[in-house]
Amino acid sequence: RCHKRFVDISVAVIGDLLFGRTVHSLIKILSLYDHVIIYGLSSPNFALPVEYIDYIKMRGATYIACDDFSDIPSNVDVLYNTRTQLERFTESDLAPREYIINKKVMEYFSEDTMLIHPLPRNNEISTDVDDDKRALYFKQAHNGMYIRMALLYDTLAGDLKEE
Repeated sequence: RCHKRFVDISVAVIGDLLFGRTVHSLIKILSLYDHVIIYGLSSPNFALPVEYIDYIKMRGATYIACDDFSDIPSNVDVLYNTRTQLERFTESDLAPREYIINKKVMEYFSEDTMLIHPLPRNNEISTDVDDDKRALYFKQAHNGMYIRMALLYDTLAGDLKEE
C-alpha cells in the first residue's frame, strides 16, 4: 500500500522533533516536493528547531505546529511517529509530553492514513495498533533492511563492477 505520489502530500511528524534525526531527514526530503504540508505535534521542549521550519518554508512547503491530534486533519496522508530520544539529554526540565497513538486515536484518522515509525518504539505507539492495516512500521523496518543492503553493496562493491 503506497500513495505513489509526493506532490500534494500531508505528513504529521509526531514526538521528538528536536532530537529526532529521522524526522529531520524526512522533513528535508519532503520539502523537495511541491505542495507538501507538514504538521508537527510535540511537547514545547521537543518542538521542531527553527532551522528546519525555515528550511521547509524556503523550499515552498508548509509547516503547521500542533498541540493535539485533533489539530491534524483526519485525512492526513501519513502519521510519522518517533520515540523520545531520552539518551540525548540529561536535563530533567525537558520532560516530554508523550503523544500516544492507540486504537482510539487511530479511529480519528482516515482509512487511507498510513502510520509509520522508524522503530524501536517505547510507549508512543500502543501494541493494540499493531494489527491495524494502516500500521506499516514493521513492513517499513523490513524493507529498510533491503535498502541498507543495496546501499552497502553499491558503496562497497561499486568499484568492482567497473573492472
